[in-house]
Amino acid sequence: MTVNTLPAVEDCLDLYLRIHDHFGTETFTRERLAEVVDHDDDRPLRRLLELLVAYGLLDRRGERYSVQCAPDDGIDRWRAVAVARAERLHRLVARRESVTDAATRDDSLAHDGETFASVYVDDTDDVDAVETALVDALTAHPACDGVVLRAAGDLAATVQRVADRLSAHGVERRPWRFEKTATELVGAEKDHLEFRLYLRRRSG
Repeated sequence: MTVNTLPAVEDCLDLYLRIHDHFGTETFTRERLAEVVDHDDDRPLRRLLELLVAYGLLDRRGERYSVQCAPDDGIDRWRAVAVARAERLHRLVARRESVTDAATRDDSLAHDGETFASVYVDDTDDVDAVETALVDALTAHPACDGVVLRAAGDLAATVQRVADRLSAHGVERRPWRFEKTATELVGAEKDHLEFRLYLRRRSG
């Protein structure tokens, strides 16, 4: 892949430099950044931030971002961040493959007579990322009764927090509300368990 094939790379670099000029290495929120760059529409800004995190230029912790590599950092720092990101992706892929085999990677699961679209959650996801995946899953499977959030067993607390937020506030720009109906921990080995949390969709 060449630089020119990276999605929105020029826009990302422009925004990255503006972020560094204004915030330096301090953390910031998307809302604060929108004020600085005068973005009226939140969607393009959100996408650029997601890409900057994916490229490794920004770090994200919850709702806050920070510059991970400064423009004047040496190449060793940039290389270390790139290697760490590659190693993390490798671990996530290996864990996903070990936790869910071909039989359990269906797009939907049946539970207590209802069907739930699968939404996979990992330790890099926040509520916004899960919400986007949830909308995609239910758009692809509109007949499903809800979604099942699926993650490695050690991420149960993370999934519970995301589910609490979705149950309390619903999904932005959608008339959907959700209620938690069940949880389960599945798997034959304690080191390769999958946590599942079922969210039933309700109107209003």
